[in-house]
Amino acid sequence: MRILLYRADGNTAPWIKDFAEFMPEAEVVVWREGIGEFPACDYAVLWTPPQSMLADLARVKAIF
Repeated sequence: MRILLYRADGNTAPWIKDFAEFMPEAEVVVWREGIGEFPACDYAVLWTPPQSMLADLARVKAIF
């Protein structure tokens, strides 16, 4: 399972740590504007995503 993670403030470290502890089978991908394409993800965990990100979420199963 691959999870896309985005926080507008960039503070993703605590979330990455918690996902690693409680969902060790999950691969976490952090979205950053301007990086280009990212691997297909199953789920997205987002806080105030930019408009430019929304088109990239068409393939996720659920957004939290």
